[in-house]
Amino acid sequence: MAHPTTTSFSTLNNYISKNGAELVITSMVASTNNEVKLPAFLTEMGQSFSSNWNTEDVYGRNDPIATFQNTTRTISLGLEIPAGTLADAKKNLEACARITTFLYPGYNEVGYTAGDEKEFIKTANVLSKAPLVKIKFGNLIRSMKTGGGLLGWLGSFDFSPVLDAGMYIAGEGQFYPKVISISFSFNVLHQDELGHEKSASGSKWRASRLPWD
Repeated sequence: MAHPTTTSFSTLNNYISKNGAELVITSMVASTNNEVKLPAFLTEMGQSFSSNWNTEDVYGRNDPIATFQNTTRTISLGLEIPAGTLADAKKNLEACARITTFLYPGYNEVGYTAGDEKEFIKTANVLSKAPLVKIKFGNLIRSMKTGGGLLGWLGSFDFSPVLDAGMYIAGEGQFYPKVISISFSFNVLHQDELGHEKSASGSKWRASRLPWD
């Protein structure tokens, strides 16, 4: 597929609708406006699996005593978000801004009621929900169990206009990028008990799919 800056609007729409080239990020904290869908052209992707061990050096032993702790998974993704019209450019910029809110936690108001009309008087905000999200991009990022979004948290999120692609100008001081470049790191929370299980017939992989599928 051609770079989005050289692709016509109709071709772009056809490509997205036929191939499902759409990034979906859903906040597990927000109750309204909690989902962002963006047409996306993949520019880079990497997955890192880290096996973590506690080690202890012992006198007279060449190798440390190692105790397995866990295996973690991190995904890094880079995409370009094109806009065929000014209206799409506005939506894309707004969507990127909304994604940044998904990195912040949820709070509950704490207080008491007073007076005859039981007026609520807030005394504090207490953190109630961590900013978890679900992310789906085709078959590359999805839940093994449901096929929907993969659960985790955004370690970082960056977005910037692709200046070579130009801007839509909606009026004085109103600039909207024709293409936005985004990148993020995503820390996956395992929802399956992954590993090898011993049975009478031998050892087998516990999940129905491989972790990256």
